[in-house]
Amino acid sequence: MEGEEPMIVLDTPGFGDSYGRDTQHIARMILSLKEIGYVHSFLLVVSYEEPRINEQLKDTIKLFSQIFGPEFIKNVLLVFTKFRENDD
Repeated sequence: MEGEEPMIVLDTPGFGDSYGRDTQHIARMILSLKEIGYVHSFLLVVSYEEPRINEQLKDTIKLFSQIFGPEFIKNVLLVFTKFRENDD
């Protein structure tokens, strides 16, 4: 639409991967965000198959709060994926 800015989505794959590349992923994410210059929202995508907040997710939220400040959590949108209806 005319006069509207495009939406930019950055995917941050690999958090908690078995190769321990979180630091690399975070560094790339920060560089990308610096190029853009601002963030309106963060999508926190959680698998419905594992809907509990585990230690890795807690650590990620804490880290992002340290990077982006205490206002970070006010800009988080929670999204559940892999949701399916019960076959009962």
